[in-house]
Amino acid sequence: MSLVIRPLGMHDVNFIHYSWRKSLWKNEVDQAAVPWDIFFEGMASYWRAVDALPGTVYTVAEFKEVPGEVIGYAVHISPTECLWLYVKAPYRRQGIGTALLQNADRLGTITRTGKAFAKSLGLAHDPYMLFTPKH
Repeated sequence: MSLVIRPLGMHDVNFIHYSWRKSLWKNEVDQAAVPWDIFFEGMASYWRAVDALPGTVYTVAEFKEVPGEVIGYAVHISPTECLWLYVKAPYRRQGIGTALLQNADRLGTITRTGKAFAKSLGLAHDPYMLFTPKH
């Protein structure tokens, strides 16, 4: 199938928020210490901060043959800094994440999968890049 990397469409936002929130909640959050409603509101505040940065750009991956089905996305806060990268599990290890990174040399994704991906590509891993951008 032919991979298409395109700008964010408003119809993509719900999937992006859902998958980003789910990735963190399932894999990184101590659910015994952080109530769901606090986490949910915290993520909404986090996204407002990310979206307010002047360099924030969302890109989406889909297959040309299946338009509208998001298979991955990236959130860049500058051309060389990818704050968050996500690819649906069945499509990983097919070059989609690398294509979404574009020219990024720093990755801020905090999941174990994201850390391993950054290491495999020799990228700097900086989970605090939102607070220490290197534009």
